[in-house]
Amino acid sequence: MSNIEPPRLYLTEPEIADICKPLTMPAAQYRFITQRLGMRAARKPSGRVLLARSEFERVLGAPRDDAPAEVMGDLESLRARWNRHGAPA
Repeated sequence: MSNIEPPRLYLTEPEIADICKPLTMPAAQYRFITQRLGMRAARKPSGRVLLARSEFERVLGAPRDDAPAEVMGDLESLRARWNRHGAPA
């Protein structure tokens, strides 16, 4: 059995603190994340920020594991076809 931890769905408090440095107050962190960075976030009952990891990656444009693979193939044949029939619009 392996000791690999599954990825967390939400950012941890230290991760949020690192993003929001030097801000330390939860209300200021929430404003920074939602207004300055444009992310959708919620507040925990404690007032801390609840930010989904997928939202963080969406806004920052991080590559996802399920991103389509780069298309590889015979580029010369493709260029020849485009020359004969025209490139797609």
